Amino acid sequence: MSFRASLKNLIRRDPAASLRDRATDLRGSLNRRTVMAATAAAAVSLPTKAVAPALGPTEYAEHRDRLLVAYAEDRACRSIDGAAQIDTLEYEVCKLVVRRCWALASEIAALPPPRTLDGLAVVALAATILWEVSHSDEMHDKAAVDLIRSVLALTGTDLPPRFSGFGDEDDVMVRDRALYAAPGSLPAWAIAEAKAEYDFDDA
Repeated sequence: MSFRASLKNLIRRDPAASLRDRATDLRGSLNRRTVMAATAAAAVSLPTKAVAPALGPTEYAEHRDRLLVAYAEDRACRSIDGAAQIDTLEYEVCKLVVRRCWALASEIAALPPPRTLDGLAVVALAATILWEVSHSDEMHDKAAVDLIRSVLALTGTDLPPRFSGFGDEDDVMVRDRALYAAPGSLPAWAIAEAKAEYDFDDA
């Protein structure tokens, strides 16, 4: 009797028949050839499906790399930004750095919905940066931060280096103050752009 015929017989059987009887009938219909064929199919198809995504480019990989560079520059300029006088070269350079980081994060947040976990991780990273030290007791703030944390955990994504926190952590202010107290640096591209746009006497 074929496997399909056995299933039809089981379906038509008396509903009062025990599960053990049904399992015995079904087990008897499975011969060695059927089991070996199913095992071979699984052995061939599963690794192929698992490896296939790795062969192509990671979704939003370029956006992720650009964002992490911009965020590292943002972190490095914060101590200089905190001490810079308005209308100085340092002040304008820091504005360019911070704006670029936020613009990239906003650009990623506006991308089409991701189709992979890699893409989802990049979007969550951008949301993390946009929501840094923004947490409040408002319901929508709590929901947003909880969702971001869940996606970071689901995708196995670490918080970016020198991230101060979402705002509800006990040590968020300590980490934020440490950021402004650390040695700082300014990227060459921002210095060049600021000098090209403004006329600084001391530049």
